Amino acid sequence: REPRRAIVKSFRAVPALQRFVNDLCDEIGKRTDRVDAFRYSELDRFPVPEDDSRARPVGLVAALQTSTVARAVAREVAHLIATKATVRDRDTGIAREVQPGDIAILFRSRDSHRQFERELEQVGVPFYVYKGLGFFDADEVKDVIALVRYLAEPDADLHAAAFLRSRFVRLSDPALKTLAPRLAAALRSPAPPVAAALLGDEDRLVLELARQSVADWILRADRMPPAELVDAVLHESAYHYEIRGRGHTQARENLKKLRSLIRRLQNRGYATLGRVAERVSQLMAGDESNAIVDALDAVNLMTVHAAKGLEFPVVFVVNLSRGAGGRGGPVEVVTRVEADGTVNDLVSLDGLSEDVSEEIEAREREETKRLVYVAVTRARDRLYLATTLDRNGTFAPGPASLGHVLPASLASAFAQAASAGPGAAGIEWVAASGARHQLRAVPVLAAPPVGASSAGLATATADDFGPLVLARTGASNVSDMARAAAPATGSPEARDRTSARAVGALVHQALAAGALEASPERRAAIVSRLGVGTPAEVLAQVRASLSQLADRDDVRQLILEADVDHEVPLSWTAADGSTVRAVLDAVVRHKDGRITVVEFKTGRAQEADDRQLVDYVEGLGRLLRGKIVSGRIIRLNS
Repeated sequence: REPRRAIVKSFRAVPALQRFVNDLCDEIGKRTDRVDAFRYSELDRFPVPEDDSRARPVGLVAALQTSTVARAVAREVAHLIATKATVRDRDTGIAREVQPGDIAILFRSRDSHRQFERELEQVGVPFYVYKGLGFFDADEVKDVIALVRYLAEPDADLHAAAFLRSRFVRLSDPALKTLAPRLAAALRSPAPPVAAALLGDEDRLVLELARQSVADWILRADRMPPAELVDAVLHESAYHYEIRGRGHTQARENLKKLRSLIRRLQNRGYATLGRVAERVSQLMAGDESNAIVDALDAVNLMTVHAAKGLEFPVVFVVNLSRGAGGRGGPVEVVTRVEADGTVNDLVSLDGLSEDVSEEIEAREREETKRLVYVAVTRARDRLYLATTLDRNGTFAPGPASLGHVLPASLASAFAQAASAGPGAAGIEWVAASGARHQLRAVPVLAAPPVGASSAGLATATADDFGPLVLARTGASNVSDMARAAAPATGSPEARDRTSARAVGALVHQALAAGALEASPERRAAIVSRLGVGTPAEVLAQVRASLSQLADRDDVRQLILEADVDHEVPLSWTAADGSTVRAVLDAVVRHKDGRITVVEFKTGRAQEADDRQLVDYVEGLGRLLRGKIVSGRIIRLNS
């Protein structure tokens, strides 16, 4: 039998941080009368050399309000990235510049992480909400669920209210109050509601546009599968604009996950919007994870439970004073194991009895101690402890909070951190062992930092909600490549490409919305709805182009007598190994199996247009091996 060997050196974290963890866990209260008690003995301590006392790897953040703490944390994150702070690479151990993905913000529970998201977005830092922090709580998910519920029951005032407040409409709260209680009628009545005259200009315009849109969407609700209807509404409403910002990638992936969920429900027999809405409501009672974006270099927001087994160079443990929610049902049965091994069942009816309450609190306290250990040992190079204080500026953690089990000697350190300004001296924490730890106070009233650089993660101005392709893989846009390769020209069309692209984009959207087969009046209404805020001369060109296309027999035959997919996202790997990305105007699937890529162009012929079409045909041909793929350009003014 091999003798037991002790670990004599740890490389997980820097020595000063290991020493802090040792003294912190030493001072966490220990119980000897429970089998589930938290233990941290001499055998559990990290072996640390004694000559590293000058390092200050631990920072403190404290303020009276959670929003202030969140702002300070976000600014510290941005500061680390902007100043190129160094950390040890998790794989090689070699020092390098910190990246957003090296940083984690840990929560005891899923409460209040939204404030940290908003503050990270304000300072330009990408973030990713990890599992355990509520998929169904995400704004974009709540918006789509509100849409589904409303289209399933358009006469329900409650569902109409949620839909009007969603980012599909964004009607203001005063406007909702003015229109209440007949909100469903305000959206569906033949004439605008009388109360609409009392609304502000913006709310009145928003309501009218919503009335035009929902009339069409409700008609399609009985004719289209739920998943396809949701896709259509996301596209027609330009919802991608609502999720712009540093949280764009997470929101985008959440939408893709929700669309996939709706499609699975649809395929399992939940064929109507009503049944989909009912099933989604049932699922919302659970704790569904946010969509995973494994490759994204972004700050990780997660619960301490979700962080088990993970390590990060930089860790912020936040909301130390916030508890973990309520407990107690009408009937509670708790099994308590005594120190001598005796097992007792404790039962409480209609409210917690004293014995049951004490047992539950004791269990939670021991579990919280273990969570504190997990949280502080996730950090390799830097650890930050962040908390709110009471109105007296005192650290007073609530029950079941991480701070509730921290050493009382840290309370004064948090109070000092709250009053520290930029350039303040360090805070000394003297542990029970007599060891002195130099902690760094993060100023909560500091000036806004330099924006953190996150090249390669810029948010696009439009979105097809297709497969995620990160720019850092060398992705290129086919249209840009074609224009760059084409000879320069001084023609009027070249100088007015922006206007031409606007016309083309609206024509694409109108074709996808069925404008080609619609009556002239209906076609004009589609253009008006899609072109809100677009100059009148552009809308006139769009209407003229659509009328021209509708009068062409070859176009009608191509588009109406085959299966057509509009605005098709496509990406492929080029010969040089780079990723090429494109959105095809239309892909026509003929009855004989042939495929035609159709591109609608404005202005006179350009060499770039032909280059672009060749690339599109090549890319789609790689995907659809064995299919005959050809291309065709249809000019909107020829």
